[in-house]
Amino acid sequence: MPESVLITSGSSVWAHHLILRLSAGGFRIRIAIRPGDDIQQQKNLLSNLDIDPLQVTFVDIRPLETGGWAEALDGCHYVCHSLLPKQDTRERTEQPSVSTTRDELMKLIQSARNEIDMKRIVIISSICSATGIGEKQAKSVRDETHWNNIADQAASLQVRSITYAERALWDYVASTNAGLEITTLLSGFLIGPRLGESPTLAMSIFNNLLDGRYPGLPRLGGCLTDARDLAEAQFRALTSPQAAGQRYMVAGEFIWMSEAAAILRQVFPQMRDVISAVALPDAIIHLLKPFYPELKEITPLLGREYRVSTDKLEAQLGMTLRENSYILTDTARSMIGR
Repeated sequence: MPESVLITSGSSVWAHHLILRLSAGGFRIRIAIRPGDDIQQQKNLLSNLDIDPLQVTFVDIRPLETGGWAEALDGCHYVCHSLLPKQDTRERTEQPSVSTTRDELMKLIQSARNEIDMKRIVIISSICSATGIGEKQAKSVRDETHWNNIADQAASLQVRSITYAERALWDYVASTNAGLEITTLLSGFLIGPRLGESPTLAMSIFNNLLDGRYPGLPRLGGCLTDARDLAEAQFRALTSPQAAGQRYMVAGEFIWMSEAAAILRQVFPQMRDVISAVALPDAIIHLLKPFYPELKEITPLLGREYRVSTDKLEAQLGMTLRENSYILTDTARSMIGR
């Protein structure tokens, strides 16, 4: 009997690629339907991807506000869960507290302890939990052993929420005999070829860049993660014995937004008049925040350059991540004209 995997954020760009990878690997897939998800849209996506509908089931977790995960987890062998915010910031009606992400994660983990078939849970975290976005660590190289400062109020709510949740997870694992195998993957600025709707902050910023909605380019940069690489890392983290209890960086070389725009203008000449080449001073970005809500999340990163090491990912999981030029080109090609 094929083993089953619960994906708790089925509408995310990484989930679409993970579904493809799990399907090819012969797993049964259970997709959680969360608030804001469109189940028909999910089914249409599976049809477009030519995935056997008998291989996939859906479970509605929208009634689970009290934290009951029993139905969703019943009979599952693995779970893939993300700490990354699902929705575009423009769609948020209110800001959650720092503890919201942690509370949801811990309810999931504690419920999974009761499932006799459960083997491993893979959590997508963010490199912000290690790079210390609110800190002044110019050009520093960070790896899985690092943590940022949860108390740093200069960091955004999103950064503090993700870090708080992941630290609580590892503290829980260390302090209890949880009986669960846990792996966390630290994603960078997550983009990648779109297979369906992907309402995330990163894809929103990238789409705005392609659409020419920004009057100029902020002094902003980051380490890119391709959704296909993140999906492959999740698959290997699920199936590799040595991945249990480990934390991995899954992010590539740092790139400035101006460098990314230059690559896109070169690869897509028809976009040269759309994608801005104008550099915007930091003060202008702060003035634009009321008109571009997604900018509120990234202003702590303005002017900050950092590096991460993927040596552990390469050594233990045998993965080499895609180069930035390929990530940008493939993502743009999937979005231009949509």
